[in-house]
Amino acid sequence: MKFFGGSVFVVTVLCLLVRPNAHGTTDPEIDRLLKKLPPPEKLVHADKRLLRVNDPALRDPLAQQIEAASKARQWKRALELARQLAARYPSSVTANFYAGYFASEEKRYAEASTAFRRALAIQPRFVLGHYCLGFVEWRQRHFDIALRHFREVTKLEPQAAAGWAILSLCTEMLGAREESVIAARHLVALAPRQTAAWVRLAIAEKNVGNYNAAAQAMNRAVAAQQAAKSSSKQKSLSPKKKP
Repeated sequence: MKFFGGSVFVVTVLCLLVRPNAHGTTDPEIDRLLKKLPPPEKLVHADKRLLRVNDPALRDPLAQQIEAASKARQWKRALELARQLAARYPSSVTANFYAGYFASEEKRYAEASTAFRRALAIQPRFVLGHYCLGFVEWRQRHFDIALRHFREVTKLEPQAAAGWAILSLCTEMLGAREESVIAARHLVALAPRQTAAWVRLAIAEKNVGNYNAAAQAMNRAVAAQQAAKSSSKQKSLSPKKKP
């Protein structure tokens, strides 16, 4: 089975990436922004290209049990199984990622950090590992450490809007407002049709005193919202094709 062959991996990853508040930030804007942006599947695709290997951990019966526990939302059992899987396959990126993910679901953030770090020690270019570790470090108020990993995400996968969105927000919170603006500009370049992206840029520009740029960004946000509403209305009025 290929590294990303297990459905539990893809499903849990995407759920994690669109539910950041459960894993680290205290600012609801991050949650709102990422929910309004397209799912950050480019992060998954980046790792799919990098880690297309035959991982024995995914063939282990424990992986199926983890999937069943995850579907049933039995996080504690999933964590116990993931710990067993990681102990059995200490050199598996997947097993260590599972251990980190389900530890974070149980709010065991220090344990989650350790597991994600093990995954990154095995594969330093593991984008999701950096993304997830950033969130759990942020939850522990290790803000400088978290930022290093969010910055690494944008370096490893510069075409993923989610990385630039979280970087813009977090650098702003820590007072690095110029970096926040740069990240927001990358964000709108990648997601120009997303209202939330333009709102993020408008806020970032305003915070550094670029009021004209902020106003222009808000105008783009309004235009994007109107275009989205128009497109939605046209789709609702279009006759449905017969099967």
